[in-house]
Amino acid sequence: MRPPITWEDWASIMAILTALFGGIGWLLNRYVKGPIGELRKELQKFRESETGERERLEAKVTRIGQRLQKLEDYWGFSQKK
Repeated sequence: MRPPITWEDWASIMAILTALFGGIGWLLNRYVKGPIGELRKELQKFRESETGERERLEAKVTRIGQRLQKLEDYWGFSQKK
């Protein structure tokens, strides 16, 4: 028959588990969370630059469309009926 588990045994088990999970948490922070955070920042910069570029191009297309509409109206090619 095994002897009952004492408080010292529980304390050593808890210390081992704490060290194990603490080590796993440190590894995740160092090798997963850190690089993902950097990737997130790079993606945010890319998204912001792409949004600005898209808005600039949309404004350009709008201006071209307005000029085209003026020319169509002037020459009588308008699709409006």
